[in-house]
Amino acid sequence: MIFVNYIIPIISVIASILSAIFAYKANTKAKEANEISKDAKNISEKANTISEESNIIAMKALDLQMAPEIRLTKLELDPQKVKVFGGNNIAWIGKNELTDELYKIISESARTDSIIVINNKEYLLINLCYETTSKTDVGIILDAFCFEAECTKNSITELSILKAYSLLNPTIPFEPDIKLNIHIDINTSTITIPIAYACPSNLYSSLNLGSIAKIAKEFTEKINLINTPDMAGKIIGFVETAYLIKCITPNNDEFLYTLYIKRDEYGRLKTPHIYRGEEKYNQYYNIAKDRIGKEIQAIDNTQ
Repeated sequence: MIFVNYIIPIISVIASILSAIFAYKANTKAKEANEISKDAKNISEKANTISEESNIIAMKALDLQMAPEIRLTKLELDPQKVKVFGGNNIAWIGKNELTDELYKIISESARTDSIIVINNKEYLLINLCYETTSKTDVGIILDAFCFEAECTKNSITELSILKAYSLLNPTIPFEPDIKLNIHIDINTSTITIPIAYACPSNLYSSLNLGSIAKIAKEFTEKINLINTPDMAGKIIGFVETAYLIKCITPNNDEFLYTLYIKRDEYGRLKTPHIYRGEEKYNQYYNIAKDRIGKEIQAIDNTQ
């Protein structure tokens, strides 16, 4: 009995110890299994991330391969094409009488940037006049200059301007009530957009129309404003402008571009840039908007 009384507690203690050992090992194995599970989950998440990043890179590469490359080649003033019209209060050199037909076109497209046919020719008409602007106060220059860009890779079939802003000086913008309605069909690799510009006699404009009229009278050779920044400084009345442009390819793929033009501190034209995407437009616009303290961009509301 004495043996039994001693041996049973000893066996019980040993059993408890073994049970604790087995429980510890089981917990250890469970923790190891959890760690392995966590590692597997982390590896899976990293694999998913790598896969997503690879997909993004592949999509960007495909996008880059498909995207047209557009290079600005000319902001050209051809004195022999310039035609100047105005009412009695317009004092530009070489002015012709503003016809009723031309005045009607200007009145019906008041406060817009839009594609207009004048004398059987398609223009981008920048029209700062109001519907109520009297004929005597209206001035317009046809072929004030010509915008030309080259599509050097792939092709586009349509171009439209979604947003735009301009600053007369660092703190004074053009008011954003100008409506954009600019949709141009493209059928060649060269994008050519003749510009017509209408403005009341008492309103500041982004182009010095009087200087354009004077140059047209005094010069005969074409002037590429990109290559002649000093001459451009005499014509351009804004300090900064940007356009967000949408291009559509024959496959109906859409790509965005930013055209940015700025004058330097001496008033000369800095080299204009066309950037891929809308990031640059948003960057420049937000800086200008924050400086002015309000929304200043014109928007295409027709789409």
